[in-house]
Amino acid sequence: MANLFFLVLMSNSLLAKAQTQTGSIVGTVQDAGGSVLVSAKITIDPTARQAATNDQGQFRIADLPAGDYTVTVSYVGFSPSTVPVKVLSGQVVTVNQTLKVASGADSVVTGNWGADLALLIKASKESGLKVDYYTYYAGVAGGPSAIGEAGEGHLKQVSHWHSNVGDPKSDAIVAEYKKHFPDSKDDFYWLDLKNAMDMLVKAINDTKSTDPQKVALALEGMKYQAFTGEVTMRADNHQILQPMFVSGFAKAGTPGVKHDVERTGYGFKTEGRLEAADTMTPTTCKMQRP
Repeated sequence: MANLFFLVLMSNSLLAKAQTQTGSIVGTVQDAGGSVLVSAKITIDPTARQAATNDQGQFRIADLPAGDYTVTVSYVGFSPSTVPVKVLSGQVVTVNQTLKVASGADSVVTGNWGADLALLIKASKESGLKVDYYTYYAGVAGGPSAIGEAGEGHLKQVSHWHSNVGDPKSDAIVAEYKKHFPDSKDDFYWLDLKNAMDMLVKAINDTKSTDPQKVALALEGMKYQAFTGEVTMRADNHQILQPMFVSGFAKAGTPGVKHDVERTGYGFKTEGRLEAADTMTPTTCKMQRP
């Protein structure tokens, strides 16, 4: 019994010693404007261990043996940052990094939105950095108001629709929304939701049923003529393919900018269009149907 007790104590001692011989590296990654960078890549050499920042721009790499390391932080469109770090047993080392836009870069692709995107655009303008920012989320509610004049000429949005695509039906839906909500500072924005609902209604009418299986099968391969062009639901993975627009932030009243957004005096102007068929990529989906 005494020998067993000794072995247990020895085991616990060795475990505790092993645990205290390792440490951790934690940190936050942001840009020059103070906006956190989500999914920034963290590489720890010479171990080659990697991590990515979360939606708060934070990362943590634990259980690193005590010793000297090199931490490299990288993000698309920004110059990587590399710093030496000494990890001590049982301690947590904090490595916060601020990345700068890569020198020579003329465009930055970002997933930031809301306040983070506004801070990024404003910091760029204040620092005199002349690059274009491409994002999916520039027109999300509150974004244009927060960004304001700082985004003029440099903010680019990739979206399924915007209020100045120029089609008469598009102009009509913008006017109708403002008529119904005259005191609101937001706008009709999610045309893809309207398209999806119209297709659902068509599937129900075509099958004369609300049975989920019948409706789903009717949606497969369906083609729907929206006022931006043909919309298709892929049969292989039920992804909706629709035309996409690249638009730039510009002053309302200038050519191509009939409507402003959020009553800011600025709106989006079409700079490019992608047809739905050109957005189709191969899929590995192997949907099992009932």
